[in-house]
Amino acid sequence: MPTFAPVATKRHEAPRTVNERIVINVGNKDPRETAVFDIAGAVVAGLVGGAAMSVLLYAGIEMAPGQMKMNLFAMLRTMMGGRPGTMAYVMGAMIHAGMSIAFGVVHAALFAAFDLEGDLVAWGLAFGAVHWFVVGMMFGGMKMMHPLIRSGEMADPGMFALKYPMMTAAGFLMLHLLFGLVYEGFL
Repeated sequence: MPTFAPVATKRHEAPRTVNERIVINVGNKDPRETAVFDIAGAVVAGLVGGAAMSVLLYAGIEMAPGQMKMNLFAMLRTMMGGRPGTMAYVMGAMIHAGMSIAFGVVHAALFAAFDLEGDLVAWGLAFGAVHWFVVGMMFGGMKMMHPLIRSGEMADPGMFALKYPMMTAAGFLMLHLLFGLVYEGFL
């Protein structure tokens, strides 16, 4: 039975089932020294972290619509064509869930590869900050990638969402820190 703790196990621990854990070797001198992590736990923790981000984002939009301008689900879906609408939200939510899984697996792989232990809250915040930095940099190129932003039909978030009101830009950082905290708290 898989555990749902996306944290590295002790080195040389045998996986209980073939499908339960992923083994990686990142250039260790001894090929027997591998890092093992729980893929199912990483997926679930990523989904939980992404769901927490989404709930807080849309709660913020409802509470302060003039200050929280990032409609993430619509932005994600319409980036690949289409118009905003109900299906755009559903597809955007699915895209965000997939991205949350990907970041969760990367998070677990990095923890395993570098054998990180100790203050998991601090590591979760650090990972959330790196996550924010990577996505924030990608937002800088959104105008080139997104057809509705390019045409002016949707607002350009700019790098780190700084073209939106300051509450949105600050919320963008806080949501990514929340992802790291929830992810680590799910252990």
